[in-house]
Amino acid sequence: MIIWGSRGREKVLSSGQFYWSKVQHHEAVQIKKRWQIFHTVLHPTISKQEGGEYVECQFCHQAFKSEILDYRLPGQAAPL
Repeated sequence: MIIWGSRGREKVLSSGQFYWSKVQHHEAVQIKKRWQIFHTVLHPTISKQEGGEYVECQFCHQAFKSEILDYRLPGQAAPL
């Protein structure tokens, strides 16, 4: 009998501030990368599958697609 399983891991790539237009204030966010690790009892890591990057609000801990950081308010200049 082979016992196997998987576990998710994540790494913080960067952090900063983002203006949430819905609540009209700046909030701390972290850009994270997630991947899945598959393992068996005899082999701790067989393979890993990348899940991609996402942005997590540090206030509500809700996750968003990283494209949300490209959003600009009307009249707001893009970052350099």
